[in-house]
Amino acid sequence: MTKKYKNPPIIESICAFQFLSKEAQDFIFVGQFYEKIKEEFPLRQQKLGVDLLLRNKDESRISHEFEFHFPIIQFFNQNKNFVIQLGNNLLTINYLKPYASWEEFKDKIFQIIEKYNTISNTNLIQKITLRYLNQININDNENLADYLLLYPNIPQNINLDKKNFNLYVEFKDKEFENNIIKVNLHTLKDETTNIISVLLDIDFTLSFNSLSINELSSILNKMHFEIENIFELCLTEKCKTLFN
Repeated sequence: MTKKYKNPPIIESICAFQFLSKEAQDFIFVGQFYEKIKEEFPLRQQKLGVDLLLRNKDESRISHEFEFHFPIIQFFNQNKNFVIQLGNNLLTINYLKPYASWEEFKDKIFQIIEKYNTISNTNLIQKITLRYLNQININDNENLADYLLLYPNIPQNINLDKKNFNLYVEFKDKEFENNIIKVNLHTLKDETTNIISVLLDIDFTLSFNSLSINELSSILNKMHFEIENIFELCLTEKCKTLFN
């Protein structure tokens, strides 16, 4: 976040790129990419790329079929707080807590993009996702409405104890043509500690016919600004004191 908090509630930030290419990547590409990043990201593991498909054989039978595709290769730094995930023309950078700053995260994104671009056959981007997951812990004897400005409107005549809620909203940014901003706010109550965890998930995805990497910096800054603005507008000043 541009606005600095001593203890930001960010538990994970994610930046993902889908590249525009007609050529599928292979394990030769993975090996070449690993050579570029292995000093900083020496640890790696593979996630099997498989989808479960349900197909109607006839009115009485549904078949279960597995579709295998290029696996996801994960590369970790020694502290495992930065993760690179590589798929077929897909590059994802995950930054886990403790979160320092947007400037540090953005610098890391561009370092990785530049290394990717030296061996890729395209520098055209089809889709960008920037996502922030925040966890805010509040005592269960507190009124959550004192902490959250984004909050479900529950009719007073529902005379039941609230346990948890899950609120999902989609927005569109007028500045961009093809985009969606997804905001998910939900709670998880830990009965053993009397703490309610409020999870605020803000996901901004932009799609393009083709975007050059040279245009990326200003786009990411605008996406981050919007995410930060939504974060600030969803929380009360009382809530923000928890982060300092």
